[in-house]
Amino acid sequence: MNTLSGLIKRHKLKISLTAVLIVFLVFILAAYPIKSKTRLTVVNGNIDLSSFDFKNNVKLNGQWKLYPYKLLSYEEIINIDDYEGINIKVPSLWTGVEYGSSIMEGRAFGTYVLKVQLPEGNKDLSLEIRDICSAYKLYIDDDLMIENGKVTTSKEEFIASYKPNLINFYTNETEINIIIQVANFSQLDGGIWDSIYIGTSYNIINKALKDHILDYFIIGGLVLMGIYHLVYFIFKNQWKEYLFFSLFAITIALRNIVTRSRSIYLIFPNIKWIFVTKLEYLTIYLAFLFCNMYVYHIYKEVYNRRIYKVIKILFILAILLHLFLPTSITQKYLNVFLIMSALLCLYILNVLFKTYKNQKEGAFTFIVGMFIIFLCFINDALVTIEVLETSFLVPIGVFIFIVIQSIATGRLFTNAFKNLEIYANENRKMYVEIKNLNETLELKVKERTNELKNKNMELKELACIDSLTGILNHRNIVNYLQTSIDNIDEYKFLSVSMMDIDYFKRINDSYGHQMGDRVLEKIVELIKNTLNKKGIVGRYGGEEFLIVMPRLGIYEAFKLIEKIRVNVENLKIEGIKDKVTISAGICECTVNSNVSDIIDRCDELLYKAKDLGRNRTEF
Repeated sequence: MNTLSGLIKRHKLKISLTAVLIVFLVFILAAYPIKSKTRLTVVNGNIDLSSFDFKNNVKLNGQWKLYPYKLLSYEEIINIDDYEGINIKVPSLWTGVEYGSSIMEGRAFGTYVLKVQLPEGNKDLSLEIRDICSAYKLYIDDDLMIENGKVTTSKEEFIASYKPNLINFYTNETEINIIIQVANFSQLDGGIWDSIYIGTSYNIINKALKDHILDYFIIGGLVLMGIYHLVYFIFKNQWKEYLFFSLFAITIALRNIVTRSRSIYLIFPNIKWIFVTKLEYLTIYLAFLFCNMYVYHIYKEVYNRRIYKVIKILFILAILLHLFLPTSITQKYLNVFLIMSALLCLYILNVLFKTYKNQKEGAFTFIVGMFIIFLCFINDALVTIEVLETSFLVPIGVFIFIVIQSIATGRLFTNAFKNLEIYANENRKMYVEIKNLNETLELKVKERTNELKNKNMELKELACIDSLTGILNHRNIVNYLQTSIDNIDEYKFLSVSMMDIDYFKRINDSYGHQMGDRVLEKIVELIKNTLNKKGIVGRYGGEEFLIVMPRLGIYEAFKLIEKIRVNVENLKIEGIKDKVTISAGICECTVNSNVSDIIDRCDELLYKAKDLGRNRTEF
């Protein structure tokens, strides 16, 4: 018996996580089916519900018809021969979708069309619409049912709105056309972001009501836990953990108000879209900031103070940038934030496992709570790719985590309070001494770290930069080319040019090497200004330069290099009477390209340009 007890104690964490996983899987498999092969799906802009009994709601997911850059009416739709339509998955973004020989941009407009076959007889139906970015008009055949925001073909008169809607309609037709005119000039990506549901009015309203009840339950629970911990902090303000946990819970509650069923529109019906969007992002930043501060103050003995400060500064900076910069700019750096958040989660897990090994109270429940959130993330990912037909569970997982952590925090600090009263006087003196020693040590380490950092930066700069021209040297421009080829799938296009100054030896012989160096410096300055972030130039050797141009195809690269060549030809250099010209060769990289072949090919084209009379570009 003692052996079994000891075994359970040693493997308590593994047993608990396995039990949570089993309960989660049993719940998923018992409550919801795996995606059925016969599930109703939109195919080629059509869905057949003629045999459907409408006892449940139907997701209108699948291949809708989209007519990019056209706002079509019902009359135009029925004469569809005049227009080009494409199949697009709903829900999804339309950014980057190909139509004809073009690619659709994120900020654009278009018309979604779905033909729905219905059973015979009179039908009282409803649609539930959540996220369509960023404004739309919805028609049932030629009847306008709702306009959310203002749909236009230009940014000037466009008005965004993210208000969710329930649309009720009555029909005795056996076929209807759902036509949604969508415009987006506010977000980076447009389109129908979330599933659209169709069902009887009773079922749709019942579903929406259940969603709202669940949301309000979660929001109310989070707010109550936040207020409870805030009040506790006010009476015991030396425990900052309670403050940060309170702010974390209230931030998650605010995020649910803004994002889940967008209950914020019930409180503020006329709120501007820009405030909703900023709140949506700010609540993420604030949640991670407060979580970081909360974990640090609980596990100070394990949590590295420097890492804590760096993370705090980065998130505060992200919050300030999002407050004062346009959303269109801050959205571009969302991936940077996601990487920061992932690294923070990994570091917090590392801290928790260390504290658990040290038998620190509270670490076990924290790990179990985070494991529950992880399982909910997996569920949501499977729902997104339509493997499961469950609901999105991350908000519920976060709520369960906060409840568990709230109980653990209360228990943790109840025990801590008892011990604190006993050892307060003795520990106070010891704490002052240790704090002074830590601060002294930190100052010394900081000074040494700064010295090493400065030396390393100097060495790195000397190793990477050509000393005369200030651009990348031979080794590093070749390394940059290799990196660019490795990332060619991301860039889509990659062009490379080898460039050489014509008769440079004659310049050195006629005007001296100092004047030759000056010519090199002037031409490099001109190349950098002309490239203007469209490419990177490096000194390949002597008077030869290698230019790497990610995202530029051969024709765009040719225009850019020709512009450089003409600018050099027109360049006036004090002390040089002769005209200075350049010759260049350009080639385009593919996925299978290698550095040496590309450089050799550019070199061949460069010498071809020289053989044909110099002062020209060959590709």
